[in-house]
Amino acid sequence: TCYFQPGESEFTRLINENLRNKYEALYDKNAPEGSVDIKSLRQPRLHVMRYKGIVIKGYSAPFELKGPKPLLQLALEAGLGSKNSMGFGCGELVR
Repeated sequence: TCYFQPGESEFTRLINENLRNKYEALYDKNAPEGSVDIKSLRQPRLHVMRYKGIVIKGYSAPFELKGPKPLLQLALEAGLGSKNSMGFGCGELVR
């Protein structure tokens, strides 16, 4: 498995691809036009865990997200990225 870090172009591309797939699976229609821009507000902290013999990497940091409101709402409700059912990708809205 290859993991990408916040700030890398592949990271943002994969986050957007994942959000679009979630949206289309949930609502059975095309995701709205546009993409979510992700900006880390401080250096992300790496977390590494092992689950059933598989190494999983995740990052925590405050992030600023901008993009289509339906995709931002989905990110809050379902999480960003993959492994959401394991607790990865959780976030909270800070104004």
